[in-house]
Amino acid sequence: MSGGQSGRTRLLTAAERAAPVDAVAVVAEDLRRRFSAARVSFLIVDLTGKAVARLTAAVGPSPRSPA
Repeated sequence: MSGGQSGRTRLLTAAERAAPVDAVAVVAEDLRRRFSAARVSFLIVDLTGKAVARLTAAVGPSPRSPA
């Protein structure tokens, strides 16, 4: 379990070192790579549930199409 803690520490340090406007993108990119995701987005919902905002998205490389 210490490996997970170490990874989390590195991630939080990277987010803290990034410019405030880039911090969420740093976390999104880490999650995208960690889970081999094509795209990662953070969706924020207000307390009433009537508004949703996409905070950021990390997009991976496009898969190559067969030649």
